[in-house]
Amino acid sequence: MLSRKDVLRMIATGEPLPQEKHPEISEETAFGIQDAKPDLVELAFESAAETDSSVSMAGAIFRKVRELADKHGWYATSVILCISLSGHYTSDQVPDLKGLTPETAELLRSFSRAARTDTGTGSEWTIPVAMLGSLDEDKALEVTSCAVFCAGFGIAMEGVQ
Repeated sequence: MLSRKDVLRMIATGEPLPQEKHPEISEETAFGIQDAKPDLVELAFESAAETDSSVSMAGAIFRKVRELADKHGWYATSVILCISLSGHYTSDQVPDLKGLTPETAELLRSFSRAARTDTGTGSEWTIPVAMLGSLDEDKALEVTSCAVFCAGFGIAMEGVQ
């Protein structure tokens, strides 16, 4: 996966970013993916509340994300979900999920930071989307599933406060 520094170097030197290699995401596709967000967040919220079943919930979330990717494409699914879920958690709420690499945690935090600095121009998403777009399909869907968990955790924390 590209790092933030790699993406900034690519921007500075005018190299094409990974998202430029993927097809543009249509509004219809984006809306189709976003329609599944409430069900995914509910699964993640249940997982955050019931730690006993979190392993089976993780499988259910990954299967749902995979179904969306099969229907809409992995890149569109990952980008739309990671962006739309990032407003539900803060960068310091990225939990220590089993097997979560430091790179994946940093990518999730990058999406959260971008959500908090959203100016409406879309430029704040350039770096995290480039990092995500540099991944292969399986890794991108894994990151997306982790974003679902982070959103569930963030929503659960909102209820506690």
